[in-house]
Amino acid sequence: MVDNNAGVTSDDSELVEKAKEGDQSAFELLVKRYQKGIYRLTYRMTNDHFTADELAMETFIRAYKAIKRFRKDANFFNWIYTIAVRLCLNHIKKEKRKVNIDPENINTLVHGKKHDDELLQRVIAKETNIKIREAIQLLPEKLRVVFLLRVDEEQSYEEISKILRIPTGTVMSRLNRARERLKRSIGSYLMSGK
Repeated sequence: MVDNNAGVTSDDSELVEKAKEGDQSAFELLVKRYQKGIYRLTYRMTNDHFTADELAMETFIRAYKAIKRFRKDANFFNWIYTIAVRLCLNHIKKEKRKVNIDPENINTLVHGKKHDDELLQRVIAKETNIKIREAIQLLPEKLRVVFLLRVDEEQSYEEISKILRIPTGTVMSRLNRARERLKRSIGSYLMSGK
């Protein structure tokens, strides 16, 4: 059963204890329980499926290697998310990548293969989504991480505070600054029509 306040199931601690004793099947159950959420987090932070897959795997490898040092009073959910966030931040620092825009739909319009309003609406929606993702990727790292954890991962302020080891007030401040920057960035894009 899921405890929505803690973000973990009631038997996480039992599985963690078994995993600490060397029970691989217990750790596999923890992986199955959290792999989709960890992948979703790593994808949203890197915007690349291959990289997200690699970072999600690395998250669980590191968790497995460190499980014996996991404190009994700690929250497994927060611990595993912290590992994933830190791996993503390290990757982003190393790569400093930018989102590549796929011009496939634009070429279709330019070359006249399809000229219907539905296609135009889909292209506009896709381009807008790309611009939003680009704007998120261009946020300073500290703002981007808080924004993604809150908006995409639906983490509470308190959970984000624990994951990033920053005060709750700092979480709220960074989230507000991220939203303001995105409004300016996306607003100027929408107003320019580009």
